[in-house]
Amino acid sequence: MVTTLDAEMLKNMTREAARELGLPCEAEQASQLMGSTTWYIRFTDGHAPFFNDFREYVGGPYEESLIKERIKNYLTSQHAQEERPRG
Repeated sequence: MVTTLDAEMLKNMTREAARELGLPCEAEQASQLMGSTTWYIRFTDGHAPFFNDFREYVGGPYEESLIKERIKNYLTSQHAQEERPRG
């Protein structure tokens, strides 16, 4: 468990999550929205930005496994959308 989260930690967790999925992307930018508990991740490969507070409950601690799982779920859903036939 992590009591505080910073941009570098979130970028590293994003890199690990993408590597575990075999996706060639990283967090180009990770930052916390001003005055909020919500974090923003912008990816290098054109995925839409991801917004999340990365906590299981309000005020709870950050759990690395939960953060990576949420990032993996997001990347998987984005990848699936890209593969759907259009038209």
